[in-house]
Amino acid sequence: MPSDVSNRTIGGCLRTSGPNAGYCTWLYNDACVDGTRCNATTAKDDKSDEFAENVANELNKTWGYKPSVIIANWSRKKVDFNREINEATFNHSEAIAAYQGYHSFIDQAVDQINANSGTGLLIDIHGHGDGE
Repeated sequence: MPSDVSNRTIGGCLRTSGPNAGYCTWLYNDACVDGTRCNATTAKDDKSDEFAENVANELNKTWGYKPSVIIANWSRKKVDFNREINEATFNHSEAIAAYQGYHSFIDQAVDQINANSGTGLLIDIHGHGDGE
């Protein structure tokens, strides 16, 4: 994870005027002088990667399935892969590249399922923690 990707903890900006009035905009370094802050989800996803690996191993051991496991090793303070791209990345170029790469891997796994059998199971495992 690049160190120059700023944290999303400052939040977005709920605009009060202009074409985006009533909507949150998500940009790094936004002074938000014409609105109020929108909260960005940044709570830590503890051990969900280990849990996903364990689920995959058990599926393999029990039924012989070899699932694709896609893990995003970025802090949610930098990128939230479960949000739409603007909120997820605050429009930071490196965060956008990571977000697109992660979702591309998911698309590839789905394409592989479709090519092999046409049926499959997609499980999105993520934790929830109190906090920011």
